Amino acid sequence: TIARRTVNVIARTLYVRERPDENSPTAGTRELFAGNTFDVMGWVRGSEVQGENRWWFSMLGNYVWTGGTAEKP
Repeated sequence: TIARRTVNVIARTLYVRERPDENSPTAGTRELFAGNTFDVMGWVRGSEVQGENRWWFSMLGNYVWTGGTAEKP
């Protein structure tokens, strides 16, 4: 089963990516902003950004770096 949960953005701007890599092209809504929420299915390991290599896997099939969110895996 999928453990769906809602995640809150705390970063000023957080990019939605095609892959869990900060150099991956943006995807979907492209950007999220502080106060936005989005639904995730889980997390994966990806490129490291500021010491954090975990990325949320969204319900839409995109990736968002966990370091810019209030919730952590």
